[in-house]
Amino acid sequence: MKNHTKRISQSHHERGASLLTVLMVAVCSAMMVGAALTLSMVSSRLGKDQADSQAAVLLADAGINSELQFIALNSGSATPDGLSSQPGIYPGVLATPPGQNSPVPGRPGTVSGYSGGSYFVSTSNDAASTAAWDGSTSPYFITSWAQVGKSWRRVQVRCETPSTSLFNQYGLFALACFPGNSNASILVNSGTVANVSGMVATNGQISVGNNASLTVSNAINADTADSHNSGAQFTSGNLAPNGALASQSLPILAPTTATIIRNAFSLNSATSDNDAWAYVAAHNNNSTGVYQFKTTALTSVISLANCMRYPMSGSTLSAQLWQSANAQPGTTGKYKTLIFEPGDYYFSAIQLAYDPGIGMVIDPCAYARGGRAGQVRFWCYSASKWAAYSFGIPITNTIAAGSNTPDPGLFRLYFSIDSGAFSLQRTQGAKNWQGQTLIGDWNYYCGIYACTRGPGQSNNSNKGSQIALVGTSNGQGAAVIQGSIIADQISFNGANVAFVQSQTTTSDPTAPGQAAIVQWSLLQ
Repeated sequence: MKNHTKRISQSHHERGASLLTVLMVAVCSAMMVGAALTLSMVSSRLGKDQADSQAAVLLADAGINSELQFIALNSGSATPDGLSSQPGIYPGVLATPPGQNSPVPGRPGTVSGYSGGSYFVSTSNDAASTAAWDGSTSPYFITSWAQVGKSWRRVQVRCETPSTSLFNQYGLFALACFPGNSNASILVNSGTVANVSGMVATNGQISVGNNASLTVSNAINADTADSHNSGAQFTSGNLAPNGALASQSLPILAPTTATIIRNAFSLNSATSDNDAWAYVAAHNNNSTGVYQFKTTALTSVISLANCMRYPMSGSTLSAQLWQSANAQPGTTGKYKTLIFEPGDYYFSAIQLAYDPGIGMVIDPCAYARGGRAGQVRFWCYSASKWAAYSFGIPITNTIAAGSNTPDPGLFRLYFSIDSGAFSLQRTQGAKNWQGQTLIGDWNYYCGIYACTRGPGQSNNSNKGSQIALVGTSNGQGAAVIQGSIIADQISFNGANVAFVQSQTTTSDPTAPGQAAIVQWSLLQ
């Protein structure tokens, strides 16, 4: 039979579709396919063979939808067989399509509510379905066989995976790498009113304290098959007006921070986590990328004329680092600023309690040194279990010409300490170097990633990495992430997350589940 091909417009399958959209489309499509299958089977105007043939096409399409959902849910898998269904023959499959010399390849499946046939679906790098998809090759191909009665049909779609940053998919994603116990993945402390814009997802439980609330734009409850999550995840009461709530029995997967290191620095996939962190510890910009104001600078404008390199040593970020820095012009020697240029920085410890005499500037625009702009990435790791990191000072970001606000895509904070915590705090009662009380929120423009363990890999003594947002209790201001957070566990205490999509996503972890179908073909 000749191939029949139709192209699907870009507006119909937008490249930036969220994971929630992918899941909800897959579920709704499966329901409609089931109804259409039943209708085709009872039609009195078609012969049985023709009805079976049409039903098989619909069932093959259901296999495509199932595979898109499978890929979206397993986007964090480290192996090809975990990312997608394999193009080989699955155990127990004996059915052989006409003209084929071996059983049909692909993962077998059925549509809920329809028992008239089965589909067999796989994903490959090539249209011939001989090489399993590696998770990065684009375009790639999803092939679905279906059998209804004696009829066999085969459908194939060609997909492209846009390089969509995982930070642009979620405002908040709590991985909950401790299923099976009572530890919540999202904690809102008593008296806290937390608001999160953008998509929010969790594999675990939500805990909201007394006189507290958590309001989100849209939410996904994942890993609902874990009985501990029953009745303890998002409800419609957590949704903002016009918000949507979806659920999924399987957990949503994401790579560990160490896996991101292997990808970001092009390390061998077999590199151990410890060796990956050792590589960053040995290959970073700690000693070359930090700048300060010159003693001859007349203004505090960050520029090549006003700034010079600061001789930073070691991997500890604390107030002591500022002691020998030059003062910022116009502060009568009372305020010192360190400026971090584009590059990678490794920190085995960060303890920055509030100090009115120090300031930190993230300069992805490279104004201080001149040259090419780029991401500023902090890689934070300690082999010491329970280690705690903290930012208790406001952070300033430089802004590109033509923009009004910083791009959170230009500052990334990667953290990995099993059972450790990183706190970003809007310090209560803080005063500036002039003795004036600071009022208002502290906005951290960044994407934060903190994942150490996958679902099912931890227990009560290993709770993954926690990101804690801490604001004030007297209304002086909150700690606000202007960007997104992806972490094992996230806690709120007088804090909010304002999801802001990143304009720049250089070397970000991507979301391979966001597929755009560019071609549909009926092969048989």
